[in-house]
Formats: sequence, C-alpha cells, structure tokens
Amino acid sequence: MCRKLTHFFSLLVLALSALSAQAQSITNAPAATPILLDEPYTFTFTTSGFTQTPTFLVTSTSPNVLPPGLNLSSAGVITGTPSSADGGTTYTFTVTASDNGVDNPATQSCTISVALATIPQGVMMYTFTTATSTYVSFPLTAQPVYSDQVSSVSSNTITVANASAFTGALTSLVEAPTGTSTIPYYVVFTSGAQAGRVLAVTANTATSLTLDTTDNGAGTAEFLSGNPDKITSSAPTTFNVAAGASGDTFEVLPGDTLSTVFGSNASGSATPLILTGNTAANLRFADLVSFRKTPSVAAVSYFYNTADNYWERSGDKNSPHTNFNNLPIPPFSPFQVTVRNGNPTAMLSVSGRVADVALLTRTTAQSTTFNTTGYATDLTLGTLDLGPNFATNNTARFADSLGVYDVSKNPPRFDAYYENASSTWLLNEANSPTFNNIPITAGSVIEIKKLSGSGAASFLQSALPYNLNQ
Repeated sequence: MCRKLTHFFSLLVLALSALSAQAQSITNAPAATPILLDEPYTFTFTTSGFTQTPTFLVTSTSPNVLPPGLNLSSAGVITGTPSSADGGTTYTFTVTASDNGVDNPATQSCTISVALATIPQGVMMYTFTTATSTYVSFPLTAQPVYSDQVSSVSSNTITVANASAFTGALTSLVEAPTGTSTIPYYVVFTSGAQAGRVLAVTANTATSLTLDTTDNGAGTAEFLSGNPDKITSSAPTTFNVAAGASGDTFEVLPGDTLSTVFGSNASGSATPLILTGNTAANLRFADLVSFRKTPSVAAVSYFYNTADNYWERSGDKNSPHTNFNNLPIPPFSPFQVTVRNGNPTAMLSVSGRVADVALLTRTTAQSTTFNTTGYATDLTLGTLDLGPNFATNNTARFADSLGVYDVSKNPPRFDAYYENASSTWLLNEANSPTFNNIPITAGSVIEIKKLSGSGAASFLQSALPYNLNQ
C-alpha cells in the first residue's frame, strides 16, 4: 500500500511539474499595417500559461528597439506617438514577459513600421458678411488624443485591452456637467464596417467608451434637448463593430463648442468674441449661430448675451439664463451663422487636419437632412459618389436628391439635383441640362433627400477625394 501511495504521489508531482513546464507565451504582436508618424498609437500584449501576472520588457538591444516616441509599460502596453525623423523605417525588437521566475519567461519578436505620410494639416478662412446668413461646416478636426483597437463591444459601449486607456488627462471624456471636461469628445472609426462614422462619447471608464449610436452627435438632439452640456445616448439600431484580435480601430477626437469657436468676452477666455452680441431685450441686433438637422424642424439659435457674458439660447425664459458656452459643435456637422444688418462682417480661421478615412453618414428613408461632404477640398457633383445606398434613377421622382446651396439666387436656396443611371446629375425639373460641374465648396452644407424605397437607416459614404499616400 505504501508503495502504491508513493507511486501515486510521484505521478502527481510529475503531472504538476508537467503543468508548470507548459510553455508560457505572448499570444499576439503588433499588426503589420504601418503606423503613422505623429499619430497616437496603442497596442496591448496578451499572454497565456502564466501562474502570476507577468511584467513586460523590451529585451533586445539597439538598434533593435521600439520606434522613437513609443514606450512599453510593465503591464504590456505600447503607447506613444511615433516621432522619428526617419519616418518610413521598420523597427524590429523583442519583448519578454516574466513573472519573477515562477514560470518560464516568454518572448515575442515584433515589427513596427512607421509610415512617412502624416495626415495633412490646413487652415480654412470663413467670412460672415453683414446682413447675411451663411451655411457652414468645419471639415478640419483637432489631432486625436487616443487611438486603439476594440477588444469587446456590448450594445453601444466599446472596450479596449489597455487597462489605463482613459486615465490621467483622459479620465473624463464627457463634457460638463456630467464630466470634468469642458469640451466634448468623439470617436471616429478608422477600419471595419463602421469606418468613417463619427459618434459622440456619452460616458467612459478607464477602459471603455459609451457612444451615442443614434448619430445625434452629428445632428441636433443635443441642441434641442434643453440640456446644453449633455449629449443623450441610447442603444444602437445599427452598430456593426468587430472586436477581439481583429477588432476595428478608432481614434478619439476633441470637439468644438460655441465658446471655443466663436469666443467669449468673459475674463480668461482663450478666444475673443468674433460675432456681435447684445442683451436679450435687444436680441434682434445680436448675431446668431443656428442648428437644425432637417428643413421641417425650426432652427435653434444662440447668441452672445453681453449682459450675462455667455452664450445662451434665443428666447430662453429661464432666470438666470442657461449658459451654453460649452454647447458642442460636432465634427463635420452643418450649422448657420447670421450677421445682422448693421453689424460688422466677421472673419474666422479654423485650423486642423483633414479627414483620413471616408466619412460615413447615416440617413433614413423619407427624410430630408442637412449634411456636409466633410472634406476640406472643393468637389463637384460629378466627383461626388455617395455609394450604393444613394438611389439613382432616370426619373427624378424615383431618385434620391442632393441639394446644393446657391447664394446667387434671390433669396438664396438649395437647388435639388438627382443622378441618373449614367452617373449624370440633372436638376429636378423638366428638360434639365447636365450639372456634373456644379461646385460643392469645402466647408459648405448640402441637403440630402432620401425616398421611402431607398433604404431605411442606410449609410452614405463618399470616397476620399485625395490620396494620403502621396
């Protein structure tokens, strides 16, 4: 009996030894796709077979190191912004994971290529003429503050593997009063089925972002809700995001507000007021910034109250008036600026980077919405391809239409054009000539009309009108 027990325990020890000797491994590595110079980058290593949580080190030596500007944390997260003057270089290095000798260490050979191309930057100038209302949008955005890959998704919340993704300066990405930030933030998906879709961040934890998948972040719900600083969120009706090892990638962009764009007279304001304000009693003399998503919905307008020293809604009956300084102006969204007769012409310059992925715009059947191309370059109707969800037809009443604002008309108006089966644009009237050369200027607003038979909750996407790899 003693021999049998001894033999049993010997087998048990051998089995445990075999388990402990199982190969520990690092189970992933950075993708082969080049990362961009001066763009934020994040990658998180995962492991298997370790008894305790391992720590990570780059164990190869120069020249086999991480690209300049990137660092590896002990938790296995590569973060940073590639800053090498030698963009276009490929970096090969080795990462080792170990748990202080409890298990065998694991190594992973990695390669990261840094692309020479950076996203172009630019400046756009806007003129708001006295006694004129101007439709406008901003096709330039701020630099992203974070980029990553979706590790999991639940309803309208995406999660990343980086355990400290949204800490420190990114502790709260939701605008006041629900968070500590005074500006809104947005997610732009850069790969996958949702590539080009811009969604407002409504809540976040250290590892997750909850998004407004109703697309109100690019519309007007936040302007109409009565809460100037809260973008409401609801579960998605269409939100096809891939997660895991082949998860979709995204960037986080800071957005604009009324006060960051049009300024304020308040003490300490970083931007001086560029439009003419007035008191509520003299509203008819104050310049306006107005928002509306569809022509059938009345615009909601805001003016700078010189008595209160902040932006407020036209017709606000609250006492005191609600402060709308932090009202979000979502990226690429349309709005209108009205300069009253007798007030001086206003000039505005906006700087930022161009869109680096074809923008995805959500539409619904039997609707007419104001929108933009989102691109910081002039286009024509003939060069604008809105994809298969934009219905074309040789008969106007069976085709979707696109309205281009014509300031030469009295009064100015949106002229509606449709595209026939031969990719020729025509005016919605009898005996129309062709209009493929009608200009759509950068930063202008367009009007999209969808028919009942052309797809509910469908997406329109026009290809990038420029090549970022040149």
